[in-house]
Amino acid sequence: MNYIELINNFWDVQDEHQFTTTDIALYFYLLKIGNNLRWTNPFRRINAKITADLGISKPTLDRSRNKLKQAGLIDFKTTNGNANVTYTIINLQKYFPGGGMGNSAGYNEGKPAAPAEGSGADNINTKKTKPNQGEVYRAFAHLKIFEAEVSQLQQAGFTKNQIDSVLDAIENYKKNKNYTSLYLTAKKWLEKEKDCAQKEKAVSSKADAAMDSHHSFMQNFK
Repeated sequence: MNYIELINNFWDVQDEHQFTTTDIALYFYLLKIGNNLRWTNPFRRINAKITADLGISKPTLDRSRNKLKQAGLIDFKTTNGNANVTYTIINLQKYFPGGGMGNSAGYNEGKPAAPAEGSGADNINTKKTKPNQGEVYRAFAHLKIFEAEVSQLQQAGFTKNQIDSVLDAIENYKKNKNYTSLYLTAKKWLEKEKDCAQKEKAVSSKADAAMDSHHSFMQNFK
């Protein structure tokens, strides 16, 4: 997961474009929305919701998102003046090449080399491993995960709610047919989610500081 790299890239671009506090707040705001949506890209957001959340006017929103677009950080599209605007985080395609509207989970495994079907230890769903895994905990499409494997994930520090949530996301992921092991896929997604949460703590402090600065700046004109 390269969430922090998106942030670092933003600050590199900032040196060239000298963004205002509103520009900064808007970008971090859009990143947070993307993270909440499990990096679905592009995604939609209503103008009124953004202006209310950031405490800015519609003209200010227009100016800031145009500035971010010109800097190559985002793209946005609206149809016939529709207030429900579609946003794309441009550099997300670099770090999450599988992101897209069809990717409801928003993660991509980076297409690691996969063992041939039925030939390797990495394929948890082979006939050799099934007898030792106990009862099936969850199954969909061609994938399944066993009670023993869920216990291993819990022992690794993940809660049952986290595991169930990731399994739901994998089931809804349109490209799940590419996976051979539900256990290994769930483990990888859970680790990415954990890593993202840790990095988001560092990022959120910058975003909060930017928005606080923006609000203070706006107060001077009231």
